[in-house]
Amino acid sequence: MLLAAVRLALWIVPFASLRRWATRLARPRDTSPVAAPLPAERIAWAVSAVGRRVPGGGNCLAQAVTAAILLGRHGYTPRVRIGIARTGARGFEAHAWLEQEGSVLLGGPDVSRFAPLPPFESETP
Repeated sequence: MLLAAVRLALWIVPFASLRRWATRLARPRDTSPVAAPLPAERIAWAVSAVGRRVPGGGNCLAQAVTAAILLGRHGYTPRVRIGIARTGARGFEAHAWLEQEGSVLLGGPDVSRFAPLPPFESETP
């Protein structure tokens, strides 16, 4: 549901508003001391798997924002990165991916051809 909501929001909500909403949703939730947080890789895998089944869910930015929200709720501090690559004489391609502690969790593995844009004011999501 979250991935579908983020994808829809990317169509109808200004990106700045989506970032504020996502940042609020990404706040860690109170968990009992017995419950261990899910591994970051498992959360990223789940978002990617759902993205293959939800219409429009394959969008890299929607997946990165969704995973950042879920990771933030589990106490992680991910970074959504957006990069640009030239594709021809005057064309370009954009791509979004998610990093956690310098490793690409979602949207990789080869993001090296994209020149990352500067990070946003807030690192999460």
